[in-house]
Amino acid sequence: MRSIFSVIFIFIMSILGNAQVPNWTEIDLGQEIQPKKIAFDSLGFLWLLSDNGLFKYDGINILRKISPSSSQKSYLCLSQNAKKEFQIGTETGSILSLNPYDNKQSVQQFMNDSLPITFLNCPDLINECIGISYGQGVQIVSNGLRETLNEEGLLKSNEVYNAEFLEKEFILSTDQGLQKFSIEDGKIITKEILLDRPLLDVIITNIHRNRSDLWISYFSNAISNINGSSVNHLILPFKGKISKIQYFENSLYLSSEDGLFEYKNNSWIKKYPLIGQEEVLDFNFDEEGNVWIINGKKKLLKASLLFQKFNVQISQIQAIQFINNEIWIGNNEGLFIARGNKLVKVLNKNVTCLVFQDEIIWVGTYSDGFYALNLKGQILTNEKKWENYDNQSVLSLLPTSEGIYVSSLTGIVKVEYQDRFENPHFTSLNKIIGEGYYYQILKNENAIYFATDGEGIVLLENDTVIKFDHFEDNSKIESVYSMEIDNNNKLWFSSRSYGLGYLENGKAFKRSQQKTSSDYYTTLKKISTGQIIMIRSGSVDVLNPDEGNIIYHEKELKYSEEAPFLNSADVSFNKVYFSHNDFVYEYNHSLNLRTYPDIQIDKILVNLNIVADKNIFKQEQNNFQFNYSGSWLTDPTRLTFKYKLDNFDSNWRYTKDRSVSYPKLEPGKYNFYISASENNDFNGGKMAHYQFKISRYFYNTYWFWGILLISLVSALILWRDDRKRIQLKQSEIERKHIETQLSNLKSQLNPHFLFNSFNTLMGLIEEDQSRSIVFVEKLTDFYRQVLEQGKNQLIRLNEELKLVNIYVDILNERFDNALKITMPKCDLDIFIPPLTIQLLVENAVKHNEIGQIKKLNISIYEEQEFIVVKNNLIPKKYEVNSTGNGLDNIQKRYLLLNDKPVKILKTDEHFIVSLPKIYSTKVASKN
Repeated sequence: MRSIFSVIFIFIMSILGNAQVPNWTEIDLGQEIQPKKIAFDSLGFLWLLSDNGLFKYDGINILRKISPSSSQKSYLCLSQNAKKEFQIGTETGSILSLNPYDNKQSVQQFMNDSLPITFLNCPDLINECIGISYGQGVQIVSNGLRETLNEEGLLKSNEVYNAEFLEKEFILSTDQGLQKFSIEDGKIITKEILLDRPLLDVIITNIHRNRSDLWISYFSNAISNINGSSVNHLILPFKGKISKIQYFENSLYLSSEDGLFEYKNNSWIKKYPLIGQEEVLDFNFDEEGNVWIINGKKKLLKASLLFQKFNVQISQIQAIQFINNEIWIGNNEGLFIARGNKLVKVLNKNVTCLVFQDEIIWVGTYSDGFYALNLKGQILTNEKKWENYDNQSVLSLLPTSEGIYVSSLTGIVKVEYQDRFENPHFTSLNKIIGEGYYYQILKNENAIYFATDGEGIVLLENDTVIKFDHFEDNSKIESVYSMEIDNNNKLWFSSRSYGLGYLENGKAFKRSQQKTSSDYYTTLKKISTGQIIMIRSGSVDVLNPDEGNIIYHEKELKYSEEAPFLNSADVSFNKVYFSHNDFVYEYNHSLNLRTYPDIQIDKILVNLNIVADKNIFKQEQNNFQFNYSGSWLTDPTRLTFKYKLDNFDSNWRYTKDRSVSYPKLEPGKYNFYISASENNDFNGGKMAHYQFKISRYFYNTYWFWGILLISLVSALILWRDDRKRIQLKQSEIERKHIETQLSNLKSQLNPHFLFNSFNTLMGLIEEDQSRSIVFVEKLTDFYRQVLEQGKNQLIRLNEELKLVNIYVDILNERFDNALKITMPKCDLDIFIPPLTIQLLVENAVKHNEIGQIKKLNISIYEEQEFIVVKNNLIPKKYEVNSTGNGLDNIQKRYLLLNDKPVKILKTDEHFIVSLPKIYSTKVASKN
């Protein structure tokens, strides 16, 4: 029945393509990690999904980035959006999102009833996402619409395997065929896929979209390609169930229970395993030309798709030419064509070089000149004698429109034919360019370059000869084995003495930052992308002439230490065919290959603690460690890192380590830069950057010291001003004190007081001499204490009261004890300006009548914070002359000595003066 279907391509084993196989390497991930899904982020790092987490792999270290929580149980599927951020479908119906560039995570419940998500396609989790729960139905989000699809609605079957978005539509693969849906007016409408022919099988397990093509796989190990209404069916060369299909670099790849297969040029090529069958659970491609797989044992394996080996072995390959999808091979035993697994011999000669041009194959031989063959291998001509030498040995051939240039052991000869291979004319160039033999001849417009044995490069242009035998630094170029011209007409060459060099502005320069000069290149070949492929004993390297960058492929193959033959490589479009260890390899340089490793700062530790989303730290948080990774999965051990911490490192530093530490950084602003290179050439490479600041303690900042300095200066100024104020106040106190002393002396020594005292004394002498003697003693004691106490600004209250008591005794001799005074037992810590109470008593005597009938009563007592002096009022009948200076003097002295003022109160019956208490704590500063 299947014979009625459209074109069915049968698996062909005997084609050239199936002989090209990669070299696989198993990656040791340890026992804990058993991956089931592979993905790559935009930086080039590999990510692996397993039941117990999502892991990042840089070729050296594997880091767990997400671990499932108890609510999520295990991870089932993985999806990526356009930015290559990750969405993980879980067993409990939630979607865990991870941004691999800043490690931000989020989780949301997606499936209704917490159904497990077996497949996920989320170009945009918010606006466009399909989650499938096999056997349960589909959950879709699209432009604000959220709907569940199942058998009770639009779905033909709940057994849905896969889904793809098709612009404003989406398509599902089920065990009942394909279903297409569109969203119109906020509703989902189902549409049948109209095909001019039926599909091979009703159960469709996978869908993969490549531009306008739609590839689908069936449960019955078959594949169809749908383009519009056109359908092509492919029968597979195996029976195992297909797990994934993916289109990559003009080829279709699929994984199955039997292995990994590539469909290209209408044929299937088995990529893994090379022998037998092995299940492949998942596969993916990085940007360096490698394919990664997870096999049935959940092991991770890698192989380079850049290098494919032909299953044809032949020893001592000296020349290769790719002609009409066939490999022509020359060695010391002859010229062969590789067809499938067989070699067809064309010429029984020791072949040294091959050139194909204008449907003619030019063959150089050792000791038999050169041949011209047609594509059937028939000999058109054989030239073996020139320069009077028979059986010439040819090193290089260059066919041109004006003739063919031949390099032999006797030098350079130009061969011209008058007719097609008839009447050859030989012209020797030895007299023009010099004798010797030449490894290669290269033409560029009107210029012809000759690579010499020991004398550098010779340029012949318009009969003018220029020799380049020294580099600009005056070192010798010596032997040149191979040359190539890039798209900018710059000549690159391989020198035995140094390595890679180039001609520019009439001078020869060394290409810096390359491998050792002893490991020289034997072949340079330019491909269609403009890169130059360079072959040496230990590697096949790629030069980007525009950027000057070299990619080294040293570990993709187990290279021989022997240098390859000069002509054992050929180029076709972006592919290079070369020999290695008696096999022929194809190097396929893709257009989108990554030319520089990317770099990412994985983790920042401050004082051994991981920090995230933070760039301002305290002064004690000054021990920094940066962990980073470079994406060069082809050979991560080749990476060198260049780093610098601004405001700390004066120059760039270099390391192979994947972490650097900076202990005890000073407070300040810093910028950490890190870059990676696989070839020690950092020009044009990517750079990662982290900016942070370490703050100072507040007392260790400029503003704090500025404020402190201003405060100190202000304090000094205030202290100075306050000191001046105190000095002025002290001077005022002293002045007032002196004035008081003078006033008291005047008061006590005025004629009235002395006259009254002497009259009293005279009366006592007449009446009672013993009393007069006592009176004189008291009068003497009074004046003595007045003189002593008047020296101080403050005296103790009890000393003042003693003086007042003597003063009252003197007055009572005069007034016959008509003056009554009461005084308290005073605290010794209370102080008073000298003669203050004495002056108040004197004023009371001065302004009141005193007699036996009208007695003057003076009370001195404590009241809270005051010493109160109170006397009754018995105004004299005549007006007493008074200046009022006594009370005014007392008030001003207290204002200078104390914060509290003197209180004066006069009632109808009493005159009261309240003096603020002055305590001992203030005495030292006052005296």
